[in-house]
Amino acid sequence: AAGDIESSQEYLNRALVDARELGMQSELVDIYITQARIHQAVGDEQPAMAALREILPLVERLGLEPQLKEIHQVFHTLTRSTDPRSALDHLEQVVTLNEKMLGEQKVRQLAMLDMEHRVNEERRRLNAELEKDRQLREQQRALLTNMMPDTIADRLMSSTDMIADFHDEVSILFLDLVDFTGL
Repeated sequence: AAGDIESSQEYLNRALVDARELGMQSELVDIYITQARIHQAVGDEQPAMAALREILPLVERLGLEPQLKEIHQVFHTLTRSTDPRSALDHLEQVVTLNEKMLGEQKVRQLAMLDMEHRVNEERRRLNAELEKDRQLREQQRALLTNMMPDTIADRLMSSTDMIADFHDEVSILFLDLVDFTGL
C-alpha cells in the first residue's frame, strides 16, 4: 500500500502544478485537502497540518464553506490527542459552519418551495382561463349550431377565414313574416 500512497502523492503533485498554472483555485484547495487526508491516513500529522495551514487563508478568502468545514474536521482529528484545546476550537468551527450551511440550505429550500407555490398558482390560473375559454367556445358552437347547419358551424369555429361557397344559380332568401306565430 506504500506504493499506492507514493503513486497518489505523485499524481496529486502533478495536479497541484497544473491547478496552479491554470489558476484553478477551487481545485487547488481540493488537492491540498486530499494530500492532507493521505498524510493523515499514513500517520504523517505534521505534513498534513502544514498542507492545511497553507491552504486555509485561500479557502477563507474564497468563502468555500464546505472545504473550510472539512479542513477544520481534519485539524480536529489531527489535534484531538495532542492538543485538546485546539481540537475543541476546530470542532466548534465545524459545528458553526455546519449550522450556517444548514441555515443557508433551509433558506434555499424555502425559496424553492415559494417558487413552486408561485408556479402552481400560475398554472391553476392558466388552467382556469383555458377552461373559461373552452366553455366560451362551447357556448359559441351551441349558438352557431342553433342558427346554422353543423357543417357551417364547424367551419366557422375552426377557421377565421370568411366562408363563401360558390354555387351557380342559387338564391338565398331571408324572410320575416309579421305575426307569423299568431297565424
